[in-house]
Amino acid sequence: MLVDLGIDIGCRRPGAHTRKGLKSIVLADLFNYTNGRFLTNEELCLKRRFVESDVRKLCEVILELTSNGAARSPVISIDKLEGGFSKVLVIKQADGTEVTAKIPTPFAGPPCLTTESEVAVLRFVKSKTSIPVPGVLAWSSNPNNPLFHRWGSLDRPDRFSLIKQLTKLEAELTALVLPSNGHLYLRSSLPAGFPSLNVDLSINSDYHYCLGPSCDRTWSSQNERSNSSLNRGLVRHFRWTSAAAYGIALAEREVYRIEAASDVRPTEFGTPNNADDIQLLRTTIKLIQHIQSSSILQTSIEPTIWHTDLHLGNIFVSEDSPPKIVSLIDWQSIPISPPFLQARWPVFLDPPDDYPEGLGKPQLPDNYNNLDDEEKKLADFKLSEINQSKGYEISTFLSNKRAHRAMTLPRVFKELFIRTGEAYEEGTIALRECLLEIRSNWTELGFNGTCVYSFTDAEIERHKQQFSEYLEWHGLRKVLRDALCTDAEGWVSPELDFEAIKRSNRELFEVFVEKYDGLKTREECLRIWPYAEAL
Repeated sequence: MLVDLGIDIGCRRPGAHTRKGLKSIVLADLFNYTNGRFLTNEELCLKRRFVESDVRKLCEVILELTSNGAARSPVISIDKLEGGFSKVLVIKQADGTEVTAKIPTPFAGPPCLTTESEVAVLRFVKSKTSIPVPGVLAWSSNPNNPLFHRWGSLDRPDRFSLIKQLTKLEAELTALVLPSNGHLYLRSSLPAGFPSLNVDLSINSDYHYCLGPSCDRTWSSQNERSNSSLNRGLVRHFRWTSAAAYGIALAEREVYRIEAASDVRPTEFGTPNNADDIQLLRTTIKLIQHIQSSSILQTSIEPTIWHTDLHLGNIFVSEDSPPKIVSLIDWQSIPISPPFLQARWPVFLDPPDDYPEGLGKPQLPDNYNNLDDEEKKLADFKLSEINQSKGYEISTFLSNKRAHRAMTLPRVFKELFIRTGEAYEEGTIALRECLLEIRSNWTELGFNGTCVYSFTDAEIERHKQQFSEYLEWHGLRKVLRDALCTDAEGWVSPELDFEAIKRSNRELFEVFVEKYDGLKTREECLRIWPYAEAL
């Protein structure tokens, strides 16, 4: 009773649960990326997201899984949903059964490790916490909605109820202390040849978990340009039993990538000097070797698990009033690492730039009564956004102190690891700023003795100039992303007019050229314009 491939095939907007908004597509578009366009490197971006699969075989497997000895119910439709790192095929049978097949893209990381780790994380979280997560190889049609469908219509008490639920669920995750950094796997299915470390199963022995190497794409795709990503087996290296070991591995990875690069290594900002970058990474290793001696990091270095991509589309809620969180989805490539690297606000609760620190109650501006109506509306809106972030912060403080401590640590610790891990692609200007900040605040950051590295006055002065230009460039990128409704890759939603976005990009570029007339040539402006390819 295998279906022919003339069945109803469509593409839904991410999160849609009904056939409303469904657009018919041809079979080939199940494999191609069709959820938007790109202002830069479009050919490469589309290639990274192309995944070909045997649809006929997939249907056979699903019919076998769902028959349970009864007559097979034929597949009547296949709907596709796409994100940046995976695509989902929602396969519906005539009897109403729906099954989801999630397929990671090449951009997500090593396909085998990525899938193996997500299955292990789902089972681990389901068995050791009360957090509702999807069953592996199953998807049921029920009256639940992704949160983004309901958030805008929820009143303030219901929003804060959901925020409290979320922080309590996150507290269950941070309570799970694991023996090493890396990614979680089922020992029985981890591919041969990869080192692993057992996880204590004192709570539950249903599954045999282990920790293994990172399945993050940055470990599998290093040196895409030189095509030598696995020459030294960096993906298979796994001895990250401490935050220091993990940080050193990041630095060594970036040194290897730079050494394997060609003489010219253009990054998005400028053209860095390979030798200088390698030297700075060697200095970074000296620092990271001492990172765990910081007294203020001691409560935030034991590896744990955390959902690092909680946006409105990944949180499913009931139709009840008040609504209840019924599922957290998209656990792909979730890492095991220290809380100071993991803990963060959910994307939709991320505090604004002028967010007031501490647990005090946010207030309207002192001159509120003197503002006009439009200014008052803006002030009310900003206060509402700040209150939601503050509600999350206070609820985290009350129910998840471990995460709250990690979130309130000096940001430079997290930045150090982030900037170390992107040195090859982004250069080392931001990394050098981290090193200078830590050196200037050595004692305040909990270190004893004197700093283990130094910079000359000339190096510091040169850095100040470079960092000023770097900040200006990043400011430009932020303004453009907001104005063009895009991101770092130049992604444009399929719901927007791509040609209109390109016209706006050209208009903004001309404004930029005019602003810097006499200071920068047109060619210099082109070199620093993030979306020059779309002009």
